[in-house]
Amino acid sequence: MDPTLKSVPVIDISPFFGSDAEKRNEVVRSWDRAFSSVGFAVIVGHGIPESVITEAYDVAKGFFGLPVEEKMAYCFGRGYGAGGYTPVGGERVSTTQTEVPARPPDLVENLLVHKRDSDAIPSTPENYKEVMYRYWDHVSTLLRGLMELSAVALDLPQDFFHPSFDSPSCVLRLAHYPHQSTPSGQEGQLRYGEHTDYTGFTILRQDNAPGGLQVRMPDGSWVDVPPVRNSFTINAGDLIQVWTNDRWISNLHRVQNPPPDAEGSTSRTSIVFFTGPNDDFEVTCLPTCQSAEKPAKYAPIKAGEHLWQKLNASSVAIELST
Repeated sequence: MDPTLKSVPVIDISPFFGSDAEKRNEVVRSWDRAFSSVGFAVIVGHGIPESVITEAYDVAKGFFGLPVEEKMAYCFGRGYGAGGYTPVGGERVSTTQTEVPARPPDLVENLLVHKRDSDAIPSTPENYKEVMYRYWDHVSTLLRGLMELSAVALDLPQDFFHPSFDSPSCVLRLAHYPHQSTPSGQEGQLRYGEHTDYTGFTILRQDNAPGGLQVRMPDGSWVDVPPVRNSFTINAGDLIQVWTNDRWISNLHRVQNPPPDAEGSTSRTSIVFFTGPNDDFEVTCLPTCQSAEKPAKYAPIKAGEHLWQKLNASSVAIELST
C-alpha cells in the first residue's frame, strides 16, 4: 500500500488489448498498483460507446421521475437484493461493515436488473428492457477484459478467471439520490453510508451532480472521486481481497451529501454493475498470492453465500400497501 497516494489513479486500459508489449505491461503494472494501494481505479479506453451509456441514463432518469406510487408497483417487498424497486430508506449499507459506526438508512432509491425472467420491467419508459439489457451486454464484455487484465497482473494465465466467471453473479443497479434542499433529517445520515462492495469488481458510471463518491485513502482521509469524461470507476469487492490474500484491497467508500450551499438541483443518478464469480464457486487464495512466508489468511468461501449474507444485512423492511 502506498501511504502517499492522494487520489484514485486514472488508467487508460486500451493498450492492454493492443500489440505493443511495453504499453501493455505498463497497464498491467498500473492496475496492480491501483488495487494494491487503494482498491480503486478510474478507467478510460474501455470501448463502450457513449451512446449506450447516455441511453441508459435517459431511461433511468425517466423511471425515477415517475410518481412514487407508480415506482412502488415494482417493489417486491423482499429487501434490497431480491430485485425490483427499493424506495428511499429501504437500504442501510453501513451495517455491512464494522470499521466505522453504522448510520441511519441511506438516502437513495434504486431499481435492480438481473437480466432474467423475474426482473421488474417498468412499462415506462417503454424502451427500458431493450436499453438496460444492451448496457448489460456491453459491461459484461468489459468485465471479461478486466478479469483478463487482473489475471496477468496477478502473474496468472490470461484466461485463468474464465471458468469461475462462465455464469457470473452480476446485477445492474440503477441508483437515484434525490435532490436535497435542506440537510438530511437524521444525524449522520448520508446518501450511501460507508461500506465495501461484496464480491468481484464493481463497474460504476457516475454523473457530476454535487454530493458524490468518496474513497478512504491509505492515510485514513476521505477524497472525492470526481467523474472523468468517458470513464468508469472500478473497485474491488471483498472476494477479490480474499482471492488475493490482501494483495488487493476491498476499500471503504461512501456517497456524501451535497454541500448545503450547492446551487440548483442536487439530484444524482448512478449506474452500477456489480460483478462476482459463479454463485457456487468456492473462492480460495490464488496460488500466486500465498507462500510459506505468507500463508492463506482467509478460509474458502462460496461466492453466493457471502453475497447473500451481506445483502440481508443491508436491507431495511419495507411495508407494502395493499
